[in-house]
Amino acid sequence: MKRIAELRDLSDDHHTALVLAQRCREASASGAAGLWQRVREAFRLELEPHFQIEDRHLLPALEAIGESDRARRIRDDHAALREIAAHDGPA
Repeated sequence: MKRIAELRDLSDDHHTALVLAQRCREASASGAAGLWQRVREAFRLELEPHFQIEDRHLLPALEAIGESDRARRIRDDHAALREIAAHDGPA
C-alpha cells in the first residue's frame, strides 16, 4: 500500500515500536536492568514524540470524522504504554 508522504515518518515509527516491543520481551525474560533502561530511553526519545504527534493531530482528526471509539482506543493504548515505560522494570 502506498503511504501518504506526510505520514511516512509516523509509519516508520510503528516499525520502531515493534522492535522496542521485542526488546521489552527480552528484558522481561532476562531481567536485564541495562536492557530495560535502553527500552525506556528508546521510548522517551522515539515513541513519546510519536504519541504526542498522534495525540495532538491524528486523534482529533479521527474524532472529527466520527471515529471517536478508535481515537479513544489509541489514547488508552498510549496511556498504558506510558505507564509501563514509567516503571523501573517490567512487571
